Amino acid sequence: MKNKFPDTFLFGGAISSIQAEGGYRKGGKGFSNADLRKRGINSVDDYDLNHLEENNIIDYPFRHGVNFYHNYREYIYQLHQLGLQCFRMSLSWSRIFPNGDDSEPNEYGLQFYDKVLDELKKFDIEPFITLSHFEIPLNLIKKYGGWRNRKVIELYVKYCKTVFERYKGKVRYWITFNELNNAVSFPFWAIGLDVRDSNHQLQDLYQAIHHIFVANAKSIAVLHEIDKKAQIGSMTSVSTIYPYSCKPNEVFEAFRLRRLKYFFIDVQAKGKYPYQMNRYFEENNIHLSIDEDDMEIINKNTVDFISCSYYQSSVYKEGELITSDTGGFQSKIKNPFLKATQWGWQIDPVGLRFVLNELYERYHLPIFISENGIGMVEKLTEDFTVIDDYRIEYIQRHLESIYEAICDGVEVFGYTYWSPFDIVAASTGSMDKRYGFIYVDLDDEGKGSGNLYHKKSFDWYSKVIQSRGANFLADK
Repeated sequence: MKNKFPDTFLFGGAISSIQAEGGYRKGGKGFSNADLRKRGINSVDDYDLNHLEENNIIDYPFRHGVNFYHNYREYIYQLHQLGLQCFRMSLSWSRIFPNGDDSEPNEYGLQFYDKVLDELKKFDIEPFITLSHFEIPLNLIKKYGGWRNRKVIELYVKYCKTVFERYKGKVRYWITFNELNNAVSFPFWAIGLDVRDSNHQLQDLYQAIHHIFVANAKSIAVLHEIDKKAQIGSMTSVSTIYPYSCKPNEVFEAFRLRRLKYFFIDVQAKGKYPYQMNRYFEENNIHLSIDEDDMEIINKNTVDFISCSYYQSSVYKEGELITSDTGGFQSKIKNPFLKATQWGWQIDPVGLRFVLNELYERYHLPIFISENGIGMVEKLTEDFTVIDDYRIEYIQRHLESIYEAICDGVEVFGYTYWSPFDIVAASTGSMDKRYGFIYVDLDDEGKGSGNLYHKKSFDWYSKVIQSRGANFLADK
């Protein structure tokens, strides 16, 4: 490995079903928590479980996405032209089990993903499948209270068993839950947990998370029994947290916050609750109901690899109010040494090298970078392209840090850029925030030609894949 990435390293792209598919209520699909998400950056906690407005897809962007459901062949052909070696996508749980507790799966939903996976195979693109990417059948929330109810564990495992058996031999890599730690900041959006009227929000939240840990472990056991060649991993949103100064209190607090954030990986990768959570639970009056064999199940069924998203780093300053210790802590304090995107996300490629080394030292498991990217407001030029040099610079600098981490000895085996084509952005619930190498001509209401246009970064990333990074690492 000299000035290029290893031959085994996978370059790819990533999307989610809720942000790309559309196909609202098509082919027997049921309602999910994502169908209640309105357009706009302040819409995360604005939802009504009993007001679905079935015919309104205009104000609910995740209902129309970018029409991947109908146009998946064209999108996948574009991924082939780009040269992707792998493609991370999610299955819609509510497309396969419309109500979540159906006695039999929806065959139309299974057939849709059959066709998608066959199309990927045609172009030799390796699928990475996320089982639950910020999506859960709405009926499970209304009928059972979502993940706060242990019954949902077996319903999730039934869903997993169904797709593991159906797609055995087609899927080699699985991811259980997307960015599980974001459940702390956005419980309804991340895991479909409605705690707005709860008098014990943290108690309900961590009880639900415990049930997810059990479901995660049971699904791992089922996959390892069904398909010995497949691997399954966790997925967490990670970012390093720096102390604002060298004050001992600030240094320790930044360390404490990083360690608490890794709580979710600790349980999934080490098979036990880390000791520091005892104090956290005690101080927050959290008392988990744990069945007799829960911890044995968790301990015996840990993940094969770790996957993570990385977009930015944070700074902790002494005295700053902390509202989500174990979730996605983001400080209002800005790092004076870093630039930021239009949305205030500070760009820190070196922080990615820091995180990768910290994760590998902590868990000694292979690491897959399942999300990394930059979203910007973009318009087509007269030549039907976008000159996105900022995206090229962003990706190159982050890939350089990944390369340095690999040289450090970290076992990083892949990178999927978020996302290869424009989709509805999760943080804003709109099309304004565009991430792709491919411009999708659709607006916030799902209107437009739907045509796909290559941005400048398309050809650049294609050359990165072809040269395994030698096109920019040659001078290092």
